[in-house]
Amino acid sequence: MKLSTCLERQRAYNNDPEIFRDYFAKPGRVIREQSLRESQIFNMDEKRFLMGLASRAKVICWWRRRNPCVSHEGKRELVTVIESVGGEGTVVETFVINKGAGHYIGWYKNLMEKEKTYQFTYSPKSWTDNQLALEWLQKVFLPETKQRCGDHPWLLIFHGHRSHITFDFVSPCFSNHVLLL
Repeated sequence: MKLSTCLERQRAYNNDPEIFRDYFAKPGRVIREQSLRESQIFNMDEKRFLMGLASRAKVICWWRRRNPCVSHEGKRELVTVIESVGGEGTVVETFVINKGAGHYIGWYKNLMEKEKTYQFTYSPKSWTDNQLALEWLQKVFLPETKQRCGDHPWLLIFHGHRSHITFDFVSPCFSNHVLLL
């Protein structure tokens, strides 16, 4: 016997082999129909990070000890990062959403040289909303990818978060020859 683990219904639904095959067939069809090159294909996703907390760590302890704990200060901030990568491996500028009501100088004082090129913004919960998704599209994605792709169509593959399927988000994509999947 083994203990089961929880799996969200949507994730269980996506384990269906037919859905899985269809998911990977769609980009192939679009790429073939539009004769897209690797440089015209981009994938975008966001990732949330709890700053100041490691969920698991390797620790040295007595071998019979079951679940050793690691202490932390309890102060954790959520940060969301939106990244996009081209099919040939190029990375579109990183978009960082901090939690706050404005820009705080403390966020930027210890940035490494590469991090100084990132686009930073903020929101009350550090989540992506309709306005921030549109800001990423207009300030980061479209300018960088248009420079690379010119007047040729290009593909943006993303998950169906509600902030990415609004009229305000989709409209500039269509007018700039961006195919959405």
